[in-house]
Amino acid sequence: MDSTVPVVVAEIVMQIIKKRALASFKRTLSLWLRYIDDTFTAAHKDKIDDFDEHFNRQNASIKFTKEIKENGKIPFLDWLVTCDNNKLQTTIYRKPTLTDRLLDQSSYNRTSHKATTIRTLTRRVQLVCNSPS
Repeated sequence: MDSTVPVVVAEIVMQIIKKRALASFKRTLSLWLRYIDDTFTAAHKDKIDDFDEHFNRQNASIKFTKEIKENGKIPFLDWLVTCDNNKLQTTIYRKPTLTDRLLDQSSYNRTSHKATTIRTLTRRVQLVCNSPS
């Protein structure tokens, strides 16, 4: 059985870093989201390096990396976030190495497991995508 202790410790450390970093950063950020140790920050392009350096100074043992949007798009978790006319659109992000392999219908798996796979993928699209297309 896996331990939940590392997740709890990561959450506590990230809350402390977040509180300290956002309180002491001199500029306002348009958007800052976090899921465990992944963050999504919307800032003016002139402020990105400053914020990255500031965030990395919060704890000497932790090194944060950054990704900058390309062609108005950036992946975050399993979302692909697109900035279009200052509006954020979200769709499903698929890594280039994704094989799209799921449970084969002729495989020796219970029918309920196969149905759950379809329901899970459908629910994921409903939660992540913010447009019908």
